[in-house]
Amino acid sequence: MKLRSTYAAIAALLTVGTANAELISRGGGMVYDTTLNVTWLADMNYAVTSGYAAGGTPFGSLYSVDAVWTDGSMGWSAAKQWASNLTYGGYSDWRLPNLDRPGTDCPFVYCAGGELGHLFVQDLGNQPGTSLLDQSSDTGQQKANLALFDNMQIAVLWYATDSATYADQAFQFAPLVGNEGRYYKYDPRHVMVLRDGDVGATVPEPASLALAGLALAGIAATRRRKQ
Repeated sequence: MKLRSTYAAIAALLTVGTANAELISRGGGMVYDTTLNVTWLADMNYAVTSGYAAGGTPFGSLYSVDAVWTDGSMGWSAAKQWASNLTYGGYSDWRLPNLDRPGTDCPFVYCAGGELGHLFVQDLGNQPGTSLLDQSSDTGQQKANLALFDNMQIAVLWYATDSATYADQAFQFAPLVGNEGRYYKYDPRHVMVLRDGDVGATVPEPASLALAGLALAGIAATRRRKQ
């Protein structure tokens, strides 16, 4: 048991260099959030980039929860289906972001407690009542984080979470004003997807590997002496 604890401590030492990072590019169009332990698809409008929305329902047609528009927006049911069927980077477990408020509704505006809220407000500097495009109060890290994403969307984005009070409504996040709220599921909204976990661990630097090797050698020597 003590040996396992020592190995765990060494592993922790190897990750100190990246512990303060919020977002890390994993390459291949994927960005890892070290706080939430999720990986975002870096393309904020991949439905268009992939060609999925190119043959969708033209904007202005009858709204439907299953409709897909050519600008990449879609009804709530269509968004959930597209995310669950998506395969990207060798992964097929992509999903819509969650808003963790079981059994309750968030106020209609000025709240950002879900996965989209965390990404846009904490990581990208989006504030309630302020557009994502206004970076005047953003930190250098937030500006660097934003640069990791492509096809930036200030249009409204769907959450996977629907309303516990209104069956025909689901939650959304609006980067244009930094707010979360709920709206009708048939309304066209854009889609960002993510998956749980990290798509690839950071490779330790050679110096860190050497340090770990010395530590393990010392542990082995100590065990031999005790025996």
